[in-house]
Amino acid sequence: TTTTTTTSTANPNTMCSGSTISVNGTVLSTNPTGTSYNNNMACSWSITAPAGTLVSLTFITFNTESGWDFFKVYDGTSATATLLLSTSGATVPAALTSTGNKMFIQFTSDSSVVSTGVSARVTFVTTTTT
Repeated sequence: TTTTTTTSTANPNTMCSGSTISVNGTVLSTNPTGTSYNNNMACSWSITAPAGTLVSLTFITFNTESGWDFFKVYDGTSATATLLLSTSGATVPAALTSTGNKMFIQFTSDSSVVSTGVSARVTFVTTTTT
């Protein structure tokens, strides 16, 4: 039997700033002002959950220039880790869960056409097997 427990605590918004996320419940956003992201953005987030937990990413909004502005999620500490998701466009992706306690995220936009962007909630998930 596998029991999964998800806990959520603080909800600080984390902008597209290359930040490190270690607070459960954090919302990351490519455009915290709520209008649109900028051209030529190169953002990254490093997420570290407590030992023994997994990182879950649930998308709230998703709208990027299809084929040009990309949101990528990796199962580990950098862009050399296993790629879990690489997408663009207006379809909200399904939630993702890491295999360990780390996740790395990148967002890039080109030099033209912007959209409302991406927001997603980071939660830490404890999985126990009995």
